[in-house]
Amino acid sequence: LQEADEGRGLSQGGTNVLVNEQPIIGKGETATTQIGQIAAETVLRIEIIDAGTLDLPGFSGLVASIVTDRDVVAGALLWQPAWRRDNEPELLNGEINVSGSWRGVDYTAAFKSTMVRAVFEGPETVTDSDGALYELRDELRLIDGNQQEVSGSISWPLGEERSLSAKASLLRLDVSRPQESLTQAVTSRGVDSSNLATADQARVSARLDADYRFPLFGGTQKWIAFASQTESVSRTRVTIDQLGVGPVADRRFRDDSRQEELILRLEQSWEDARRNSWQLATEAAWNTLDLSTLFAIADPNNAEDILSRSPLDTEIREPRVELTFPHPPAVCPHLPLP
Repeated sequence: LQEADEGRGLSQGGTNVLVNEQPIIGKGETATTQIGQIAAETVLRIEIIDAGTLDLPGFSGLVASIVTDRDVVAGALLWQPAWRRDNEPELLNGEINVSGSWRGVDYTAAFKSTMVRAVFEGPETVTDSDGALYELRDELRLIDGNQQEVSGSISWPLGEERSLSAKASLLRLDVSRPQESLTQAVTSRGVDSSNLATADQARVSARLDADYRFPLFGGTQKWIAFASQTESVSRTRVTIDQLGVGPVADRRFRDDSRQEELILRLEQSWEDARRNSWQLATEAAWNTLDLSTLFAIADPNNAEDILSRSPLDTEIREPRVELTFPHPPAVCPHLPLP
């Protein structure tokens, strides 16, 4: 399975899979995710086709064409709990999806939940450049993460080579990574201290894309729109408590970001009298990134007293327009070059 490029823009192709003669665009979701939402009971057959015989610019090599039974409603439930020694159980790992057709509209819907529970602990030794041991450390790090994603798609054949399709997804991720380090001096170079670090992150990502295909100018015209937004909040704090001295450091870091992408694309495809494929496409995109960071030093004996702040705000705006004119020439009838 070949995944599409998740970079900027939409372009064409990228994957090597068709579902009911429609290409999978991996911008909103990966091809693996979209195929995983198709219930096995609905699959009639999988055909391996030479991409050169398809009127789909951007495809090359061999393509898998999945043909499904639109009259069957099917779904799947997957539960993957996990238990690990000295750790909290992961009971909410799983996925549920359903696919079918209603009044001529094909649809899929899915919900996926992923939990991560991990513990890393053990001793460490610190030596100088000559290999002499001067400090022992006992490290403990926990990872507690939860991710939920809901997604869905529709495909509506309108007849006369007309079709409308859309996909949407919403994802939320919450991760907490506390870490504790106890150090013990072996020589005067070492330090007896207790270090505590906390790192928390929350991220929400939403995506929506739609396309409308219809015959025009003796060929096929396709309108495509894609929009995405990701917001992320990260917080990190490190405190150091030195034995015999007390709290000696309190450092904090904040990172807030907001990323957006909007793409509009127009494609016009047609064949000439010799069955050569032609396509004229234009694409406009708008990418933005707003990033706000803050490094702060607090009084280790008074958490409310901020001694210094170092804020930094960054804004990036990138408009982009491109025009492409791919034309795979035919080397023999019905077999154009990719």
